[in-house]
Amino acid sequence: RLLDWTRLCIDMHEACQRWRDFGEITKSLPTRLLAILPGASRISVKLVLGDMLPKESQYTTLSHCWGGHLPLQLTSSNIDDFKRQIPWEQLPQTFKDAAIVTNTLGIVYLWIDALCIIQDSTSDWLHEAGRMALVYANSYLNISADASLNPDGGLFRDRDPVTVESCLVPASLKDRNFSGYCCYRHSWVEMVEATSLNCRAWVLQERYLAPRVVHFAADQIYWECCWRLTCEGLPMYFDFETHDTF
Repeated sequence: RLLDWTRLCIDMHEACQRWRDFGEITKSLPTRLLAILPGASRISVKLVLGDMLPKESQYTTLSHCWGGHLPLQLTSSNIDDFKRQIPWEQLPQTFKDAAIVTNTLGIVYLWIDALCIIQDSTSDWLHEAGRMALVYANSYLNISADASLNPDGGLFRDRDPVTVESCLVPASLKDRNFSGYCCYRHSWVEMVEATSLNCRAWVLQERYLAPRVVHFAADQIYWECCWRLTCEGLPMYFDFETHDTF
């Protein structure tokens, strides 16, 4: 479903295709990115410089809660090691899952703040903070870890898909036959808008600057772009504002 949503958005949503134009955003790559390289047994991750990559390179971004402590960060002392390889086993689960999603989408590069900004350098942090509009607006897609309070929480949840499925209900009203999808409409507010992640002011720009966002929530995956909101429990061509959804 995620691949379907992405292809539909890229192929058919003109506003999403021209997202950078609306904000007069210059096409550019972040200063640093993580290269996600699939291997025989597992994914390999390393730090690369944006100006060394082809300008048409695509990348995803990650929105996540730090949770007060992040054991793995980019620093002045480990930047050379990160350029060679970042040990997979040291990555927190959310970072691993974001790498897997990125690879599944066929994208090679991923931007994560903790691993792409030098955390013990005030000058680098200030420089990169001023580039956030460029980083997110030029991204292919933003991955949002809505259900996790820290980087160890991961993106994926064990759940029963039946609990979020909608059902088509035929009905009649004043001699007019119609049908509507029955679902719980407040799930967007409860599972996305009201989460700890989306109550952070910093994430506001991450959500609204990116051309499209995939939300990994506690109950299901939600999709957000400038054209529509939707989720696993609703068909692709419905959104939360459709009057036939109740």
